[in-house]
Amino acid sequence: MTKDYPLQFDGEFVLTKNGSKDFGEISQEIARKIHRQAGKIRLRRGIEIKGHKGNFGAAHIEREKLSVFKKFDVKL
Repeated sequence: MTKDYPLQFDGEFVLTKNGSKDFGEISQEIARKIHRQAGKIRLRRGIEIKGHKGNFGAAHIEREKLSVFKKFDVKL
């Protein structure tokens, strides 16, 4: 982020405006329908290294995707 929009963290996870690590939850019913695992929806700090194929998390998307954080109510 920038100094004007610092992300807040609790350990490895980005916090919402409410201070929660959980952005939502995928129920068992929905998980079956979308063929994914049920559970909490969280965003990890992650890594972003130019040329690295294993980039993920907030570090990976923050430079070009600030609007994603705002859309999902991340505490900025």
